[in-house]
Amino acid sequence: MKCPTCGDDNPAVAKFCTRCGVVLGTPRTNGIRRGIKVWWVGGTVGLGTGLLFIMVHDALTTDLMFDLWGFGVALITPGLIGVVVALVTKSRTVNVLPVAYLTLLIPVLGPAFGGTGSEPIWAFGLLGLVGGLTWSIPFALLESNRQ
Repeated sequence: MKCPTCGDDNPAVAKFCTRCGVVLGTPRTNGIRRGIKVWWVGGTVGLGTGLLFIMVHDALTTDLMFDLWGFGVALITPGLIGVVVALVTKSRTVNVLPVAYLTLLIPVLGPAFGGTGSEPIWAFGLLGLVGGLTWSIPFALLESNRQ
């Protein structure tokens, strides 16, 4: 059996890779694990996007004006969160960045600009988490079916 991590050939009955020690499983099991990892990473990116965006928004609106330049700076935060989480988790950036920006679009921007302004920061974190988990489902399904 070929190791999905290092590519080393192992005996068919091996439970662990002889080279890197990763748990070996059937290709289907490995695909499901990859899909769950993508989903978990998507949730993490969504949580970070929701929290960091609203923190930057609050920091830039001390005068109660959220100018275009401030919005531009705040738009960088999902990309920053996406790249950092992708590097830390060794995930594919092409899966993570769309999840980050789609999470910003829906559901984080709605309450950020259409809410009462008194929403707690944890609400944006929760919205981001739910958005990240939701938007990462297609990427998780694609990853779990990839050979």
